[in-house]
Amino acid sequence: MKKQWKKGICAVVMGTMLLSGCSSSQAMQNQAPIEKTVEKKVVKTTAIEEEKTYSAMNQYEEVIQVKVSKEKAKELAKEAINKYFQTEVDEKNTELGIHISGGYSVYEPEWYAVWFYMNKEKKEKKIYEVAINANTAEVITSQCQIEDATMKAKKIQKLSLEEKKKIAMNFLKSKQIIEDVAKLKFVKVHKGYSTKTSTHLEFTYDQYDVNVKVDLRDKKVKFFYKSKDLTQEERKQLDAFYKSKE
Repeated sequence: MKKQWKKGICAVVMGTMLLSGCSSSQAMQNQAPIEKTVEKKVVKTTAIEEEKTYSAMNQYEEVIQVKVSKEKAKELAKEAINKYFQTEVDEKNTELGIHISGGYSVYEPEWYAVWFYMNKEKKEKKIYEVAINANTAEVITSQCQIEDATMKAKKIQKLSLEEKKKIAMNFLKSKQIIEDVAKLKFVKVHKGYSTKTSTHLEFTYDQYDVNVKVDLRDKKVKFFYKSKDLTQEERKQLDAFYKSKE
């Protein structure tokens, strides 16, 4: 599954929608009186609490321990959509699917959260999707795709490849997904994942694969993916794992 994710992540999103709910975590507050006033001490919570783990089940129905809880993963996913796309997740009009993948062989576990809505008659849809490393809380991929009357009314703009690359690079730099633009190497336009309204660009960055989708109507990035590629030895280990599951 993870191999398919690395090479076909856009297609996977459209076909994967598990329905489950979570609730956001809140910071704890302690109060201590001082003379006639009250001082509130706020204990800041983080995505990872020292020496604390949570149980989760991967796609092989194996129970694994992760450092980021399901509830925290949902909270981080909503924050990522806001950070990268300046958009609030429309929780009222979408269905949430959140599950864990990986946690086996050479693959670390990752939380996948997807909010999804589709109206076939109106040809409208909303997809908010985020993948988060379940042990480091790092955002691996994020997507915000909204097709509504407003978006469909916008004209497709003719952009050169250099203009598309510049939009992608500015996004990756401004959102601190990469640090040094000079290390970002363009690989190709992935025609299989590009559409009439968007272009899917592939890059490498040190040991990472980086993918970005640029919408040609508003010249904005609607999807990105950044993850380290497997080494030859890791691929052998993964192949051996898959064969053991046959």
